[in-house]
Amino acid sequence: MEPAIESLKNLDTDMPIDCSDSDARFFVANVEHSQNMSREEVLHVLVTEWDEFDSRQLIPDAQWVQELAQHLEDLAEMRIDRVRAWVKSNLTRFQAGHASVISSRGPSRAIDLKSSVQLCLMQCEDI
Repeated sequence: MEPAIESLKNLDTDMPIDCSDSDARFFVANVEHSQNMSREEVLHVLVTEWDEFDSRQLIPDAQWVQELAQHLEDLAEMRIDRVRAWVKSNLTRFQAGHASVISSRGPSRAIDLKSSVQLCLMQCEDI
């Protein structure tokens, strides 16, 4: 049974955070995962749910991989932007010193999220 997903909102006003996002699920290292999926399994789901996944045989591999990489990066950026908007909305009432302490882990989590969707774009030699 999947947990109910609540929209992000300002905790003082109960107003939802208006920011574009998707329902994609990501893997972030060192965070407990309710879905108990590995990074590779989560990435596989993100790749196969991409609208252009089935176009792989229709366009050159390099182009397909580049478009996939851009899609994954866009998904991650949308999520990071949404969380930043939520944090900003909920920290506005705090003094600057307290807010910076509370939000200090954000940049490292954003890097972890981005790295979880990065593809290896190196060409491998045929052995």
